[in-house]
Amino acid sequence: MPFHNRFRHQRYDGGPPTVDVAWLDAVAPPPVDSPLWQTRMADAGAAMRKAGVAALYLVHGTFVGVDIVGFNRFVELLSTKAASALRSREKRLADRIVSDSGNYTPEVASVLERGLRVVPTKLFFWSSENHHLGRADGAIGLIDELAGELAAGRWPEGARVLLWGHSHGGNVLALATNLLAGDAAARAEFFAATRPYRLSRLVPRGVRERWERVRELLEQPDAPVRRLALDIVTFGTPIRYGWDTGGYSRLLHVIYHRPTPGLPAYATRFPFSLRSAMTAKRGDYVQQVGIAGTNFVLPVPVTPMQWTDARLHRLLQTDHTLGGAAAWWPRSAWSWLEAGRRVPDEGETLLVDYHRAAPRYHQGARGHAIYTRISWLLYHVELLSSRWYHGTLAPKEQRQP
Repeated sequence: MPFHNRFRHQRYDGGPPTVDVAWLDAVAPPPVDSPLWQTRMADAGAAMRKAGVAALYLVHGTFVGVDIVGFNRFVELLSTKAASALRSREKRLADRIVSDSGNYTPEVASVLERGLRVVPTKLFFWSSENHHLGRADGAIGLIDELAGELAAGRWPEGARVLLWGHSHGGNVLALATNLLAGDAAARAEFFAATRPYRLSRLVPRGVRERWERVRELLEQPDAPVRRLALDIVTFGTPIRYGWDTGGYSRLLHVIYHRPTPGLPAYATRFPFSLRSAMTAKRGDYVQQVGIAGTNFVLPVPVTPMQWTDARLHRLLQTDHTLGGAAAWWPRSAWSWLEAGRRVPDEGETLLVDYHRAAPRYHQGARGHAIYTRISWLLYHVELLSSRWYHGTLAPKEQRQP
């Protein structure tokens, strides 16, 4: 995607990737907290710190956040305290049910921070709703969080921050890059589209204030948050929003993929059988299907939230591909799925086959869960440190033919 992407959506077609792609066979890491694990994790942390990484943020995906169906925003109109308690309980319940299977939990963050030793690890929470507004609100919240850390003096200006986004958490990050690097016209269009939500009295005051802070912040060309060096890695993120090249420092996508006989090695097949999805026969099926046209409808009709989501749909999605047809299932999404596209149009992509190395864990959530497993944190940390921070990768990568 270009500089000044202006919220342009990524394409869906069966053509070859236009970016760097590597095919890897995953190598199982040693047991967590074993002496070898501790040594290798500490080495990776030292390489990150030497490269100036000030913090690592974990951004969860859909359906494991603090307001899965958008109910708590209405509770907050009646009681901020009650809404806060409900959000906390909802997230704890999700963590208890899902654990680290496609989810970033406090335990995941604790293990990472303990292993890396010198890189603070934080969890970033967003609603996790499966629609444009939910992800846009997450992007606004993330920018507000990063700006707050700078304002509090916790990081120097120009600090390097590592962002991990699982599933649609990666699309929250994509929207954030468009906001951080977009020109005045693009920002104006975005904030005009979200006006019914961000100014509505049906939206809690704290949310409205956060949106206004970020809007005013982004009006400043020299805002310190713009000078952060953001190193972004996504795990199993469905191909949705485009990335603005000016909104990040480095970008890497990790996708569980197994080549399909008769297809190019970078593509996957659709339609697929239920059995193949349940056993993750061809990799991450959630990453494959979570494309344009699979959003959920907001639960309360005829509200500023629903109006705003429709306006965001027109901004983010309408003209992105296939003759400009609107992406409502099933008219357009079916043909996009048939393209079998795995690789985004921006950054480097690693198509990783976990199948042989993780016989017990690779199938979870239709191949979508392994990225966040505590037992695989070291593997993913070393992928990053070796590529970006001059760390070592042991054992040596095995590339597929």
